[in-house]
Amino acid sequence: MKINGKCSLIVRGNKINKELLESELNMKCSCFIKKGSSLSKVSNKSAIDIWCYDIKIEDNVENGFKEILKKVEKKCSYIKELSEKYEVYLNCYLNSDFAQVGFDLSSVTIERISKLSIKVNFSILSWGMLENKITNDIIDSSNEVLINEEEAYKTLIT
Repeated sequence: MKINGKCSLIVRGNKINKELLESELNMKCSCFIKKGSSLSKVSNKSAIDIWCYDIKIEDNVENGFKEILKKVEKKCSYIKELSEKYEVYLNCYLNSDFAQVGFDLSSVTIERISKLSIKVNFSILSWGMLENKITNDIIDSSNEVLINEEEAYKTLIT
């Protein structure tokens, strides 16, 4: 089962100073959505500013968390300060071609996340294919994709 996605630090709110955030966190954002910007072809404009720092996940969800935690833990006190002014959280966005999606996180990783005192969101999307365990055939659900993966991600974080 192949799982791909992103593990992200998200900061949402009004009047986010992108440059100050990048300087204080020592992280260049992967995506910055300014209030009033269009999110995709099929959704409305953003009601708030959204700052995102993404780590790509390829097959191992725990490694995605470990990688983002290496950067975020160094700034734990600043993250707690930020969360008093903005909505700050980790977002784990996963997608798979298959309907069967599962992963685990070690107790050590869960403990490291909890020390940040911010929430964690999990968004799991499946494109609906199933693997027939007897014949190893892949069965496609034939659903038409209306928006691309990046647009789907932006819609989930708003």
